[in-house]
Amino acid sequence: ADKEAWRLAFEIATMPPGARANLTLVGHSLGGRITARVLARLAEHGLKVRQAILMGAAIPVNDPDLAKMGRASELPVLAVCNPKDNTLRYAYATVGGEGSVAFGANGTPTPCENVVECMVPTNITREAKIDGAWAKSKVLRDIANHHEKFYLDYVRRIVGKNKEAK
Repeated sequence: ADKEAWRLAFEIATMPPGARANLTLVGHSLGGRITARVLARLAEHGLKVRQAILMGAAIPVNDPDLAKMGRASELPVLAVCNPKDNTLRYAYATVGGEGSVAFGANGTPTPCENVVECMVPTNITREAKIDGAWAKSKVLRDIANHHEKFYLDYVRRIVGKNKEAK
């Protein structure tokens, strides 16, 4: 994921400024980690995209790129976190957590510049509209609640409310 972030940051940096200005990056889990790293690389070069949305980002809460990422976004970066995300709370912390809890599970203990944290509601697994086995099994929804559809459902709600307010 970290290698891919360097490649994507280079690709975005070489885009025409107008194209970058209209670009919104969205990443879930490792995609959120990639998005944070891309933003940090762009910030180091004074480049910006329109906006970024990180959903359940699998990146350590103490990672230095988190402090940089907001400087590479015209609009605030939305960091959608779920303190009850069992994958990030348990599997990430045990297997790939790099000695730290995941940003996408708990948010950050100190505010990041131009980053707005959005905590999903505690009942998101019951309210999200999803299909297949996820829709049929309450246990599956509660245990494996890192599924991107739970995060996307919440992002859709936020975007919908913002459109209604305008």
